[in-house]
Amino acid sequence: MTKAPANSTMQTTATSAAAEMSEAEQTLGLVHGAAYVAMGLWPTLNLRSFARATGPKPEGWLVKAVGLLLVSIGVTLIRGTRNREGKSVPTLAVGAASALGSVALFYSAKRRISPVYFADAAFHLGLASTWGVLLARKAMGKRRVRVA
Repeated sequence: MTKAPANSTMQTTATSAAAEMSEAEQTLGLVHGAAYVAMGLWPTLNLRSFARATGPKPEGWLVKAVGLLLVSIGVTLIRGTRNREGKSVPTLAVGAASALGSVALFYSAKRRISPVYFADAAFHLGLASTWGVLLARKAMGKRRVRVA
């Protein structure tokens, strides 16, 4: 029978501690997930009212597909937050919010889509920024001072 190295317990503890989610991250994960579920369900369930608010949608099937992707991302964020998956939730949250916000900002600025998407861009980029602040605070809290 082989004995595990003495430091293996410390590595496991350090890994699980790094993946823990703060209360602020848990709240943001649940809010972000719920917002994406709602945003995704709207065009899926009532494309006409969505188009009235955001402008004409010649490819309704594509709008609904993106809506269902948002629902999937939102459900994953909620589930991951409840399971306190401190690495995968922020990764998905920042990636999705940055992508959606950037696209909305770019095409609103080019006037390819309704100006209402400037607000959409602000919402998504605000979420990404908030995640960034929380993750930066967490990283700064982990810094250790080395004593010679």
